[in-house]
Amino acid sequence: MEEWPYADDRVMQRSYTAEVCVACAWFCFGMDAHCHTCVGCALQQAQLQQGQHLTHGCRNWKPVHHVETGPAVAA
Repeated sequence: MEEWPYADDRVMQRSYTAEVCVACAWFCFGMDAHCHTCVGCALQQAQLQQGQHLTHGCRNWKPVHHVETGPAVAA
């Protein structure tokens, strides 16, 4: 994830709802070589700026429970 570029500001938009990156199914995190936490979007393969995962989202936002339970269980 370290080699991923940062997310484009044209894609990431400030969200005033619960649809923020940290609540998205595509959200991922890891650590770099200096043990710093890196957060990113697996779908866009892009890193997020510090704190952006708490306040921003994009049009590809997908709730986590759709991945964990699947559509058959939700139905």
